[in-house]
Amino acid sequence: NGKVTIAQNYLLQHENKLNSQKRLFIDAMIETYYSFYTVQDIETGKSIVLKDILLETTHTIKEKIGTYELKRGDIIFSRLLTLNNQSISIGMAPYVIPLRYGHGLIDFRNELIESNNNNALTPEDLRHNLNEILLDCFFDIMESLFDKPFPTLMNTDGELISFSKSYFKLTISPEDTFDKLIPLT
Repeated sequence: NGKVTIAQNYLLQHENKLNSQKRLFIDAMIETYYSFYTVQDIETGKSIVLKDILLETTHTIKEKIGTYELKRGDIIFSRLLTLNNQSISIGMAPYVIPLRYGHGLIDFRNELIESNNNNALTPEDLRHNLNEILLDCFFDIMESLFDKPFPTLMNTDGELISFSKSYFKLTISPEDTFDKLIPLT
């Protein structure tokens, strides 16, 4: 597609300085792709089982901190790197997508398959042909989650609520006042 990733560019610039392990890691990095994953299972402090919503594959990643933050059913947008039968998440978006977006993402997958002559999606499709579409989808979800107008507060007569402060001079102790106000909560 003519675009060079950061990992590919690094490899071009420093290939002769890399040992075989670093070269393997960069090659594995080049093979990664963004996708949406749903959390299937968690082993606290150790690993997370993820299902790729777009490719319908399952992956177990080594993860420590995320096992405390994520819960079953959460959806994440990330890239997974697998090397020597070990997978890690790289480039994970810092926001969890609520489960309610799951059906929409399945519909999105089906639309992508339909536009791909009804052929199942592949990692190569996600990496080369659909990367920008996936990023757009993710940012559309983030916009729908975070870019909401503030509600308009109205009283029971349909008028805009007007906030005001009231001041009182107490003739009893603050503790007695507090005790008398508690039933109002």
